Amino acid sequence: MFAEALYRASNIDVAYKKRADGIVSALENRLFERGRLYHYMIDEKKVEQNELLEDYSFFAGALLEKYAKESDIKSLQFGKYLLLHARDTFFKKGRFFLQSGNFDVEATLDDKYYTSAYGKYLLNLVRYCHFGKEEKICTFAKDLLFRLNLGSGTPAASRAFLLLE
Repeated sequence: MFAEALYRASNIDVAYKKRADGIVSALENRLFERGRLYHYMIDEKKVEQNELLEDYSFFAGALLEKYAKESDIKSLQFGKYLLLHARDTFFKKGRFFLQSGNFDVEATLDDKYYTSAYGKYLLNLVRYCHFGKEEKICTFAKDLLFRLNLGSGTPAASRAFLLLE
């Protein structure tokens, strides 16, 4: 989330881009291994825990923002990988869940205290559709959005829906 904000702030000062690049590089080099994104490290050791939707959503958001600023194809492709991996990992029985594994906590669009990982995922998916124009991914995004009840308190999903049109 912070890296994405820094990329956006780079319009004001290029130093923010440098800082965002450092965060993205650290996430990729230290927490992404064997196709998985780890949540954190302790004493240079990755902690084995279930994967979290929020990690994939916010990292993909930063990569898509970097692509929007720089047209960096590698960022777009890595963002796509994270979005597809998140779909394959967290989307079960027609719903998204917050983590992988057997402890199923359904992801919601509740944005009251923290940006919804699911709402952010939806927004990233639609942003990717604007950049990548891949029909299969865009159809998945449309299907998800049209199934939602976009009431109050769902800013990320509402923005995704508006971008879709």
